[in-house]
Amino acid sequence: MKQKKTIIAVCLILISLAVGVRLTFATDSSKFTNKEKVNLIIAVPAGDAVETGTQTFKELCEAYSDGTITIDIFGNNLLGDDKVVISGAQVGDIDIAVSSTSPIANMYQDFYLFDAAYLFLNTDEVYDVGFDGETGRSILAGLDKLGLKRLSWWENGFRVLGNSIVAVTSPDQLKGMKLRTMENKLHIKAWKALGANPTPMAFTEVFTALQQGTIDGQENSIGQIVSNKLHEVQKYISLTDHIYTPYCVVMNLKKWNALTKEQQEIVQRAMEEATEKMLAASQKYETEAIGIMEEAGCEVLALTDYQKLEFQQKILNAGVYDSVKTEMEHPEYFDQMMEELERYRREKE
Repeated sequence: MKQKKTIIAVCLILISLAVGVRLTFATDSSKFTNKEKVNLIIAVPAGDAVETGTQTFKELCEAYSDGTITIDIFGNNLLGDDKVVISGAQVGDIDIAVSSTSPIANMYQDFYLFDAAYLFLNTDEVYDVGFDGETGRSILAGLDKLGLKRLSWWENGFRVLGNSIVAVTSPDQLKGMKLRTMENKLHIKAWKALGANPTPMAFTEVFTALQQGTIDGQENSIGQIVSNKLHEVQKYISLTDHIYTPYCVVMNLKKWNALTKEQQEIVQRAMEEATEKMLAASQKYETEAIGIMEEAGCEVLALTDYQKLEFQQKILNAGVYDSVKTEMEHPEYFDQMMEELERYRREKE
């Protein structure tokens, strides 16, 4: 572990040299001026939609600031995984980080809300309620106590189910299915409630395990399934949309506070517009990925919201949501989110 930290530290030093001399980190008592050049490092995971959003953010920041705000992008997890880049953003080694909520829920417990199976039934509910609703904004605001300024929610996507036994449209079809899952106790409890046999396994082993029949199926985002060619060793892909895991985009709070009001407005405006591009790109790439799976011979089944409610009921009956609330620092956020979703669904009827 000590060796890993040393390697990361050396990488960050080399990166700082590579991008040129950066401004000394501003203290609480000083701010940049609007004429000073401010360089920001953003660390992001791999993904076409993430790349679209990040590149858009860079271009807009630099255009709106007349080049006084510059962005250096380090993609494809170059600076480390989600936990590493969030830690880097906390201490100021990284200015802006994009991370999935699941890996950092242990340090910010309210993110466990997004590990609740069938909390959201579709993308509209995620965008309109999860991202733009009062509860979603409150959860992002809580990141301030970690020394992080929340900038936006980005899309990581719904998780779906793949297997070679049956075209799953009902939880009854999951009985006894040996299903590779993440090492996440809330996910595991949800799959047990649905009748499956959840089997945690390193992601690098999944392709071979499916190929050899060691496991019956797996669940993951559509992008991960296609990029890792898992659709080539499965017959059925059911768009169960059982868990939605977003990305959060955060900035070191001290660096944010050191910006002038004008610079903050530029960064926020660029991020809002980049978010729109990112979400649109995510939907486009997901549609293309489904086409790739179908061309490879997979049968892709889209479930209706009514069918998803059958899965949700089993989750409710098994007390999975109570387990999620137990993990959260503010369990009332879960109840508030459910209330917002219920109102939203009634208005849509």
